[in-house]
Amino acid sequence: SAEHRQPSTVNGQPQQQQGVTLPQLLELVERAVVDGDKELGGQLFTAFQQMARDENKEMSALGNVLLRVLIGEKNPSLDGLPDEVASAVRGMLGRLKNK
Repeated sequence: SAEHRQPSTVNGQPQQQQGVTLPQLLELVERAVVDGDKELGGQLFTAFQQMARDENKEMSALGNVLLRVLIGEKNPSLDGLPDEVASAVRGMLGRLKNK
């Protein structure tokens, strides 16, 4: 049941998905990819898998895109993302290409 689910943690801090802004989330993805931070990558992977199953289509689309980026895809399709989210993700992808 829901009571027994542990909140996901990042750096030991309990975190609600809503509590993390998109720029913070993208920064974590960047860090996991660029630094090869396997522990962070693993935590994000699990969180994005949950996001990808969200009933909210935009949330689910974002989860799918971020999963692809985590596994090393350089140019994932951003279809299904709202414009402002797609543009933030595009910015991150641009930074990743330059690293």
